[in-house]
Amino acid sequence: MLTASPADACFVLASVDQARLLRCTRTPNGRCNISDIDALQSPFPEPERGRPNALKGMTGHSYAAPHHTVEEDHRRFDKLLAQWINEQIDRRDIKRLTVFTAARSIKEISEHLGCAHREQVELVAKNLAGLTNEALQEHEAVLALLARRPEPKTTRAFSGTRKPRTDQTE
Repeated sequence: MLTASPADACFVLASVDQARLLRCTRTPNGRCNISDIDALQSPFPEPERGRPNALKGMTGHSYAAPHHTVEEDHRRFDKLLAQWINEQIDRRDIKRLTVFTAARSIKEISEHLGCAHREQVELVAKNLAGLTNEALQEHEAVLALLARRPEPKTTRAFSGTRKPRTDQTE
Protein backbone atom coordinates (compact mmCIF):
# COMPACT_ATOMS: atom_id res chain seq x y z
CA MET A 1 0.00 0.00 0.00
CA LEU A 2 1.38 3.38 -0.99
CA THR A 3 1.23 6.05 1.66
CA ALA A 4 2.06 9.69 1.24
CA SER A 5 4.96 11.38 2.99
CA PRO A 6 4.60 15.00 4.17
CA ALA A 7 6.78 16.19 1.28
CA ASP A 8 4.48 14.58 -1.31
CA ALA A 9 1.56 16.40 -2.86
CA CYS A 10 -1.44 14.13 -3.41
CA PHE A 11 -4.21 15.18 -5.74
CA VAL A 12 -7.22 13.81 -7.60
CA LEU A 13 -8.11 14.52 -11.21
CA ALA A 14 -11.84 13.96 -11.70
CA SER A 15 -13.95 14.06 -14.84
CA VAL A 16 -17.62 13.15 -15.29
CA ASP A 17 -16.97 9.39 -15.32
CA GLN A 18 -13.53 8.69 -13.86
CA ALA A 19 -11.02 9.88 -11.28
CA ARG A 20 -7.32 9.30 -10.67
CA LEU A 21 -5.44 9.66 -7.40
CA LEU A 22 -1.90 10.87 -8.10
CA ARG A 23 1.17 11.63 -6.03
CA CYS A 24 3.67 14.30 -6.95
CA THR A 25 7.14 14.05 -5.45
CA ARG A 26 10.17 16.27 -5.80
CA THR A 27 13.17 14.49 -7.29
CA PRO A 28 16.70 15.21 -6.00
CA ASN A 29 17.30 17.52 -8.95
CA GLY A 30 14.17 19.53 -8.08
CA ARG A 31 11.87 18.23 -10.82
CA CYS A 32 8.31 17.05 -10.33
CA ASN A 33 7.65 13.30 -10.60
CA ILE A 34 4.01 12.18 -10.86
CA SER A 35 2.84 8.63 -10.24
CA ASP A 36 -0.62 7.06 -10.27
CA ILE A 37 -1.78 5.59 -6.96
CA ASP A 38 -5.36 4.52 -7.65
CA ALA A 39 -8.28 5.11 -10.01
CA LEU A 40 -12.07 5.11 -9.92
CA GLN A 41 -14.25 4.36 -12.94
CA SER A 42 -17.94 5.21 -13.06
CA PRO A 43 -20.15 2.13 -12.73
CA PHE A 44 -22.99 3.93 -14.49
CA PRO A 45 -23.37 3.05 -18.19
CA GLU A 46 -23.02 5.75 -20.81
CA PRO A 47 -26.47 6.49 -22.27
CA GLU A 48 -26.96 5.32 -25.84
CA ARG A 49 -28.77 7.43 -28.39
CA GLY A 50 -31.87 5.84 -29.86
CA ARG A 51 -32.30 3.40 -26.98
CA PRO A 52 -35.56 3.40 -24.99
CA ASN A 53 -35.52 5.89 -22.15
CA ALA A 54 -36.37 4.53 -18.72
CA LEU A 55 -38.24 7.75 -18.02
CA LYS A 56 -40.77 7.14 -20.80
CA GLY A 57 -44.21 6.05 -19.74
CA MET A 58 -46.52 3.50 -21.35
CA THR A 59 -47.46 6.02 -24.04
CA GLY A 60 -43.85 6.48 -25.09
CA HIS A 61 -43.75 10.11 -24.06
CA SER A 62 -40.85 11.19 -21.93
CA TYR A 63 -41.67 13.14 -18.80
CA ALA A 64 -38.06 14.26 -18.46
CA ALA A 65 -35.52 15.23 -21.07
CA PRO A 66 -32.75 12.65 -21.72
CA HIS A 67 -30.10 15.02 -20.41
CA HIS A 68 -31.72 14.80 -16.97
CA THR A 69 -30.70 11.15 -16.70
CA VAL A 70 -27.14 12.08 -17.69
CA GLU A 71 -27.06 14.83 -15.06
CA GLU A 72 -28.40 12.40 -12.46
CA ASP A 73 -25.61 9.93 -13.35
CA HIS A 74 -23.06 12.73 -12.93
CA ARG A 75 -24.48 13.57 -9.49
CA ARG A 76 -24.41 9.89 -8.50
CA PHE A 77 -20.78 9.64 -9.64
CA ASP A 78 -19.86 12.79 -7.66
CA LYS A 79 -21.36 11.18 -4.55
CA LEU A 80 -19.44 7.96 -5.25
CA LEU A 81 -16.28 10.03 -5.81
CA ALA A 82 -16.66 11.73 -2.42
CA GLN A 83 -17.00 8.34 -0.72
CA TRP A 84 -13.92 7.09 -2.60
CA ILE A 85 -11.94 10.17 -1.51
CA ASN A 86 -12.92 9.50 2.13
CA GLU A 87 -11.69 5.91 1.81
CA GLN A 88 -8.41 6.95 0.16
CA ILE A 89 -7.62 9.50 2.87
CA ASP A 90 -8.19 6.91 5.58
CA ARG A 91 -6.39 4.04 3.83
CA ARG A 92 -3.34 5.97 2.71
CA ASP A 93 -3.02 8.41 5.63
CA ILE A 94 -3.17 11.47 3.37
CA LYS A 95 -2.87 14.72 5.33
CA ARG A 96 -3.84 17.11 2.51
CA LEU A 97 -5.61 16.29 -0.77
CA THR A 98 -6.43 18.61 -3.64
CA VAL A 99 -9.24 17.63 -6.02
CA PHE A 100 -9.27 19.15 -9.51
CA THR A 101 -12.75 18.79 -10.98
CA ALA A 102 -15.38 20.61 -13.01
CA ALA A 103 -17.07 23.53 -11.27
CA ARG A 104 -20.48 21.83 -11.39
CA SER A 105 -19.17 18.91 -9.28
CA ILE A 106 -17.72 20.89 -6.38
CA LYS A 107 -20.98 21.37 -4.47
CA GLU A 108 -22.02 17.72 -4.77
CA ILE A 109 -18.60 16.42 -3.72
CA SER A 110 -18.32 18.79 -0.75
CA GLU A 111 -21.77 17.77 0.52
CA HIS A 112 -20.77 14.10 0.65
CA LEU A 113 -17.27 14.40 2.09
CA GLY A 114 -16.94 13.08 5.61
CA CYS A 115 -16.94 15.68 8.37
CA ALA A 116 -13.46 14.63 9.42
CA HIS A 117 -12.12 15.07 5.89
CA ARG A 118 -13.60 18.43 4.90
CA GLU A 119 -10.59 20.34 6.23
CA GLN A 120 -8.13 17.97 4.55
CA VAL A 121 -9.65 18.31 1.07
CA GLU A 122 -9.30 21.34 -1.16
CA LEU A 123 -11.71 21.41 -4.12
CA VAL A 124 -10.45 23.34 -7.15
CA ALA A 125 -12.66 24.17 -10.14
CA LYS A 126 -10.14 23.23 -12.80
CA ASN A 127 -10.56 20.31 -15.17
CA LEU A 128 -7.15 18.68 -15.66
CA ALA A 129 -8.43 15.13 -16.17
CA GLY A 130 -7.48 15.01 -19.85
CA LEU A 131 -3.79 15.72 -19.26
CA THR A 132 -1.10 13.07 -19.26
CA ASN A 133 1.35 12.67 -16.36
CA GLU A 134 4.08 14.29 -18.47
CA ALA A 135 1.89 17.34 -19.13
CA LEU A 136 0.94 17.53 -15.45
CA GLN A 137 4.60 17.67 -14.44
CA GLU A 138 4.85 21.07 -16.11
CA HIS A 139 1.39 22.42 -15.20
CA GLU A 140 1.44 25.48 -12.92
CA ALA A 141 -1.37 24.18 -10.67
CA VAL A 142 0.54 20.96 -9.89
CA LEU A 143 3.82 22.81 -9.42
CA ALA A 144 2.06 25.16 -6.98
CA LEU A 145 0.94 22.13 -4.94
CA LEU A 146 4.49 20.91 -4.70
CA ALA A 147 5.76 24.39 -3.79
CA ARG A 148 3.47 24.41 -0.72
CA ARG A 149 5.09 21.23 0.62
CA PRO A 150 8.18 21.30 2.83
CA GLU A 151 11.53 20.54 1.25
CA PRO A 152 12.70 16.98 1.81
CA LYS A 153 15.41 16.79 4.44
CA THR A 154 18.78 15.88 3.04
CA THR A 155 21.41 14.21 5.16
CA ARG A 156 24.98 15.35 4.99
CA ALA A 157 27.59 12.70 4.55
CA PHE A 158 29.93 12.25 7.52
CA SER A 159 33.29 13.79 6.71
CA GLY A 160 35.24 11.47 9.00
CA THR A 161 36.80 14.21 11.13
CA ARG A 162 35.42 15.32 14.40
CA LYS A 163 36.42 18.07 16.76
CA PRO A 164 37.51 16.81 20.19
CA ARG A 165 34.99 17.48 22.91
CA THR A 166 36.25 19.96 25.47
CA ASP A 167 33.56 19.41 28.06
CA GLN A 168 34.71 15.92 29.05
CA THR A 169 36.07 15.38 32.54
CA GLU A 170 38.60 12.69 33.35
